[in-house]
Amino acid sequence: MARLVDRRDAARPFLDDLLHTATAVSGVIGAAVLRTEGTNRLRVVAVWPALAPGAAMPWWLATAAEHARAIDRAGQTVIATCPEPDDPEPARTRNRVILVSLAAPAGRVVMAYLVAPPNAAALAGMRAWLETMSGLFTLQSVHARMDAERQLLERLHATVDVVETTNEHDRFGAAAMAFTNEVATRWGGERVTLGFLDGRYVRTVAISHVEAFDRQTDLVRDLECAMEECLDQDTEIVVPRPSGAIYVTRAAERLSERHGPVSVASLPLRRNGRVVGVLTVERRLDDPLAVDDLEILRVVCELVSPRLLDLRQHDRWWGVRTLDAARTGLAGLLGAEHTWAKLTGLLITGVIAFALLGRGEDRIDASFEVSAVVQRVIPAPFDGRLDAAHVEPGDRIVAGETLLATLETAELRLELASAHAELAKFRKEGDLALRDGKAVEAKMAEASQQRAQADIRLLEHRIARAQIVAPIDGTVISGDLHRRLGAPVKTGEVLFEVARLPGLRAELEVPEDRIADLVDSDGQWRPARGRLATVSHPGDYIPFEVDRVNPVAEVSEQRNIFRVRVRLLEERSWLRPGMKGVAKIDVGRRSHAALWTGPLVRWVRTKLWL
Repeated sequence: MARLVDRRDAARPFLDDLLHTATAVSGVIGAAVLRTEGTNRLRVVAVWPALAPGAAMPWWLATAAEHARAIDRAGQTVIATCPEPDDPEPARTRNRVILVSLAAPAGRVVMAYLVAPPNAAALAGMRAWLETMSGLFTLQSVHARMDAERQLLERLHATVDVVETTNEHDRFGAAAMAFTNEVATRWGGERVTLGFLDGRYVRTVAISHVEAFDRQTDLVRDLECAMEECLDQDTEIVVPRPSGAIYVTRAAERLSERHGPVSVASLPLRRNGRVVGVLTVERRLDDPLAVDDLEILRVVCELVSPRLLDLRQHDRWWGVRTLDAARTGLAGLLGAEHTWAKLTGLLITGVIAFALLGRGEDRIDASFEVSAVVQRVIPAPFDGRLDAAHVEPGDRIVAGETLLATLETAELRLELASAHAELAKFRKEGDLALRDGKAVEAKMAEASQQRAQADIRLLEHRIARAQIVAPIDGTVISGDLHRRLGAPVKTGEVLFEVARLPGLRAELEVPEDRIADLVDSDGQWRPARGRLATVSHPGDYIPFEVDRVNPVAEVSEQRNIFRVRVRLLEERSWLRPGMKGVAKIDVGRRSHAALWTGPLVRWVRTKLWL
């Protein structure tokens, strides 16, 4: 047991050793480890005695799995009877299954043991011993978690050390050399090379433990080719290539063969998502960088690259400034750049002249919606049910002739018959009252007759209005009632919308900051024209003129707008109410500078009160 306590190896060998020890010490017949997966699934992790390849699972595992699914929490122990399949007296069997539920990093683990104790005391002793043995699994999980945390701390410590060593230097060359030396020392690199993008090629800036190097040597050229291969693909390049890798490693393999054999790992250095440099690490061919080492090096490159780039730019600044000053002086002295300066000046002057002197049409952009000039809404005349629909959207109708829809009148006719019966009843009562000289009752009967006659006239009026006839000539633009046959309708509910076509107009939504362009010096709305294009026919421009402007601003889509009604000077056969698009109102000609800077000028004047 002490040997199991000190073990730190992988889970599967540990489990095999644990089950073997449990069966050897306590006289357990068989043992297994079950892991829960999902809500009601179990997976066999280990079995003892070990099974031969292709052998079937032990017979007792079915009973163990059935009871293991019923365990709902860790730390619970269950003992169940487990007779053999061919046992003639299963009730008298001594076989028992002891199930010990344990907590695991992912889900739960159930340790299952098959025992055959001679009595209850022996069973209790076996349970106590097996619970103790099963607890060693939890101890091994704790050891594994502690080892993982220790390795993570070691990686973080290495990362901090590399970053700290690099940041100690204020010059790019010293920082790059310290960075490559530290990486070589920490990760056992035979050679670590750092290169940065210079123009279209990668240029070597530092090689570990090498103060000076010649870029014309084969080694440096092969290194730069390998780094450019990593930069072009924007991914890590590892040689020997891992299984499943799909990147190209031709240059890296040539570097490994010609200057090794070594393992090669190239990692990109990025800034703002763009590759600006490459770090190449070479190690012995039989000792390449592990996956964990690549992960920590990836983090190191991300942390160090901003500092190295800043130092590189700082060191190059004075040289670049001196070169620019020398080039400017020589251009002024020899006139080499004079032609380009003239062309640049002419181009700028031309742009300014075009902006100030050229004039263009100032147009107000506004969204619009087409509507009919004459449009009627046809509601339901009374509460009832829809009996028939005779038209659909798009049908042309004639006033007083076209039947649009019919409402059911069966109930109304029954009510009418009832009203006639009541009228006859009241008349008879009135006649009897007059015959007997009962004046008061005769008056009451007369009043009831008048009420019944009013009900009859109302019902006859409703029956007459059950057939809905077109009130105007035009086209049905909404009201597809064929799917609502038999459905109830309420009084005033809109059944159809009819518009007189042709005869359309548009309503524009002009932004508040451009409405002043439609006002003349006297404060009156001035006539203006423009063109509009619908979404369905964007290339067909329809001319219009402004007819009326709503003097009150409205809020539309979280901005203030004025509604401007325009009259279409031309109509199209395909134009229908409800179509939308973009309209442009011509409000005069202005300089291009005013057109380009108009929105900015209005915004500045609004903010600064100019």
